[in-house]
Amino acid sequence: MTPSTKHKFNLPIFRNFFLRNFLSKSFLIITAIIIYCCSIFSSSHSQADENIVKAVFFERFSRFIEWKKVSNNDEFKIIIIGSDIRMLNHLKKVYGNHTIKDKSVVIQHIENVSDLKKTDCDILFISENMSKNLDQIIEYSSQKSILTIADSKNFAKRGVMINFFLKDSSVQFKINQEAAKKANIFISYHLLKMAEVVEGS
Repeated sequence: MTPSTKHKFNLPIFRNFFLRNFLSKSFLIITAIIIYCCSIFSSSHSQADENIVKAVFFERFSRFIEWKKVSNNDEFKIIIIGSDIRMLNHLKKVYGNHTIKDKSVVIQHIENVSDLKKTDCDILFISENMSKNLDQIIEYSSQKSILTIADSKNFAKRGVMINFFLKDSSVQFKINQEAAKKANIFISYHLLKMAEVVEGS
């Protein structure tokens, strides 16, 4: 797969692929939510609907990602760094009563890099206003084997592992596989097939 290869997020293909391979009750429920949310977003172009789709994808991604670090924690922790309160609120709504990797989900908001270095997490969502501090954030996250996610232009090329973007009114995502490898995070080929794979620092 070349860095410029693009795989358009197609809802029917997404649905059929996963229904063939994963038939668990929980999977079907979450897949239905994704399809429902994407359908709403495509028809209304609502910012809120877009954020719900992105929030649901956090759990979806986790099924195709392996963290090499050993965690004895019984909680799955997601941190939002920066000013993106919209994503914070939607993550809390989506995961208030749901689990990720059979763990209860903890959502935390921090403002700066110094706060990040005082804690640890499984997923870090990086707000657009943290662009000036992005290199520091990526370096720390890589050392701690933290999956980084964002939805800001060029963040994937700068080293964020998964970066959402919109195309033809659908939520798609780019993956920086090299950044994930540096952090000892393995991303399944099945997820890579659905993404635009990019290279960067």
